[in-house]
Amino acid sequence: MMHIWGRLSRVVMACALSVLFLGGTGKTILAAPAISFTDIAGREVRLDKLPKTFVVANYIANFLMVGGAESLDKVVGMTFDGWEETRYGEYVVYTETFPKLKAIPSIGGYHDNILDSEKILSLRPDVLLVGRSQFADNNQKIDIFEKAGIKVVVLDYHAMKVENHTKSTMILGQLLDREAVAKEQCDTYASALEDVYKKIAALPDSAKHKTVYMELGNKGIGEYGNSYNKDVLWGAILKNLGADNLAENATQPYAPLDTEFVLASNPQLIVIGGGIWRNNAEGDQMSMGLTIGEATAQKRLKGFAERPAWKNLAAVKSGEIYAVDHGSLRNMIDYTLTLYLAKILYPNTFQEVDPMGDMRAFYAKYLPELKFDGTAISLTYENGRLLRAVTRGDGTRGDDVTANVRTIRSVPLQLRGAGYPAYFEIRGEILMPFRSFERLNREREDIGETPFANPRNAAAGSLKQQSSAETARRELDCTLYSLVGDDLPFGTH
Repeated sequence: MMHIWGRLSRVVMACALSVLFLGGTGKTILAAPAISFTDIAGREVRLDKLPKTFVVANYIANFLMVGGAESLDKVVGMTFDGWEETRYGEYVVYTETFPKLKAIPSIGGYHDNILDSEKILSLRPDVLLVGRSQFADNNQKIDIFEKAGIKVVVLDYHAMKVENHTKSTMILGQLLDREAVAKEQCDTYASALEDVYKKIAALPDSAKHKTVYMELGNKGIGEYGNSYNKDVLWGAILKNLGADNLAENATQPYAPLDTEFVLASNPQLIVIGGGIWRNNAEGDQMSMGLTIGEATAQKRLKGFAERPAWKNLAAVKSGEIYAVDHGSLRNMIDYTLTLYLAKILYPNTFQEVDPMGDMRAFYAKYLPELKFDGTAISLTYENGRLLRAVTRGDGTRGDDVTANVRTIRSVPLQLRGAGYPAYFEIRGEILMPFRSFERLNREREDIGETPFANPRNAAAGSLKQQSSAETARRELDCTLYSLVGDDLPFGTH
């Protein structure tokens, strides 16, 4: 189960056509459409036809959200160095879902602005996608890329501005020939945030300006992590929500705040940014994200709440200490994080919003292949009867788990009705509901066994049980999203 946000439980403490008419032939010839736009850096970009190959130096998640899983075939290079160390949960989910990612050449650092220009030139992509800071730090190389016929396009999802998110997404829509999908995402993003800002604007000034301390929890409880000023990431979100962020006017975009300053400011609300970082603080860093269960997240958040120096802070005394997934920022789904923060800042105004529901719906619609909750499965049907169930395995060969999958009530053993192909494959995920996960872990702890880290691992382990009866007892569920076969009776699904 992904854990993207959370509040420290009160049980624990009081606690995203042009047509050429050629004279003389008598025929109309359709040409590949030219593309032109102004990128985030204000540069006019023009391509004579749709690009076939990309180097994605930033925002691979947004690229896939707009382009769909098939767009990965167009990626000939990306920033891979350090991805596993700095965004482990995202790395695991994406590389397990799309094993071909690991075969894509790396052209630089995932979490810095270092780009390997020689490698990029050797790959000869049609388009190089970069972020604003990458563009600024590699400015002298841009002319070299352009002279080599590589179009450089600047995007931005860091400033947390609606106009930048939506403009970047519409550019991706043009480049990937998915403008309708891009517009849907932009409309969802803009309308959700417009509603939030409109409701906050209508509140009396006395209801706003809660003092908030936001810290990145990558360094663990023993050392303060970065806070963010009003121009970037969490700081920009808090500014938009009318909160008084302790780091709002800091001169640097992100840096740790002075310990004594935080204590003297006595914030009303504390937010810890979580993730999974490969560093010396792995034992007590704030763990959050696509591969983290709630129990783990609550345990880590409790550690921050129990920092000795914080015992008299107003936020700690009132239980107003929360955690959010830092890795879920910088894409078209991060409006749900704004919804979550709005909900904790103004609980009465936003009590009906469902950030997690919105996030799940977005993934299910635009990138359903991501297996952040369960384990991937492929079901084969012949003449309406379940023939075979196979896990994804290494992306090429998986395990036959047909006997165990037959015990899952949501998997039909015999199809009803008519009109389905005689032989087809359908793909999806096997899931373990959270109630089943909690029960299973209690049972394991009672007999001295190590509990599963998350429902995804538990689901995978349950499918490989020797006893189908034990698999049935674990109450697995199944969700299906992708149909594969010849002569399918429809073009899309």
